[in-house]
Amino acid sequence: AEDVTGPSDVDLVREAFAEKYDRPLEEIEVDVDMGTEKHMRGNVRIGAGPGSAGLFLAAKPDLKWVIVHDGQGVFTCDDVAVYNFPDDMISDCYSE
Repeated sequence: AEDVTGPSDVDLVREAFAEKYDRPLEEIEVDVDMGTEKHMRGNVRIGAGPGSAGLFLAAKPDLKWVIVHDGQGVFTCDDVAVYNFPDDMISDCYSE
């Protein structure tokens, strides 16, 4: 997938994480590996210390970015199917 994700989208995903975990924005780092206008995959780090970083998947079904998955665990294909991610972004999903 060609990376067409602008910095404003990355900022919006950071804000979604800040909201989800009730943390200040400056504690959240997002590195995007793959992105489209409506999908993002990469790594997120929240604060410092062990266990603070993990994979994330975000989608923008409407006007707002949604954190679909984050953490170090696997994600199921069923969990992400509804968001229509490009196959190469979710090739490591787990089928139940």
